[in-house]
Amino acid sequence: MDDAGSVPSPAASVPVMAHLDLDTSDLAAAARQAGRAADALEAVAHDPVTAGGGPAEARAAAGDPVLAAAVTDLLDAWRPAHRDLVATLAGLADRLGAASTAFEQAEVAAVERLARAVTGDGS
Repeated sequence: MDDAGSVPSPAASVPVMAHLDLDTSDLAAAARQAGRAADALEAVAHDPVTAGGGPAEARAAAGDPVLAAAVTDLLDAWRPAHRDLVATLAGLADRLGAASTAFEQAEVAAVERLARAVTGDGS
């Protein structure tokens, strides 16, 4: 009995387990989307229009030396951020894929253990 004179619930003595509700197929889909985004962003670096190429190409494309210099400066400034963004998206895709796989494997293992416990099959 507790101080109030009532009998505590048996559930009160059971440790609380964390509740995690996720869909492994959603995680896998998110991984694929992040991977596609990284691939698309990487392709921008190899596109002749967005990759730069140098002052001569910029002047020819812009038709004006001042605009060409501005475009060249912009592309030069964007390049490191672009590489970082591609790497971040690729890393996100890898980690989401790994999380999806890990949770899927944990779910299968939990179901198998539960089935063995219910059926009494210790093998």
